[in-house]
Amino acid sequence: MTDQETSLLNFRIPNELKHEFHLLCAENHTRMTTEMIRMIKEFVKRESIEQDAYKLAKQVSEKKSRSEVQGGSVKCPYTGVWSEPILRG
Repeated sequence: MTDQETSLLNFRIPNELKHEFHLLCAENHTRMTTEMIRMIKEFVKRESIEQDAYKLAKQVSEKKSRSEVQGGSVKCPYTGVWSEPILRG
């Protein structure tokens, strides 16, 4: 572990799960703390990516909803170019 400041984290875990985790860590020549930190880092990274994707999708959605309309033309919020809507039917 690096010279980062650390905090003690206590939590409850079912005895059987803790025992299995301990055995697997021993078999893999690793420490339970090391594996818990690795799993927490992976979770934080994954959730951060998902939140960033959600924020980006929300921004795109907000930009789309701010499209300007004049007469029958629509202004693209990305390019600023006015165009006639494509009618399907």
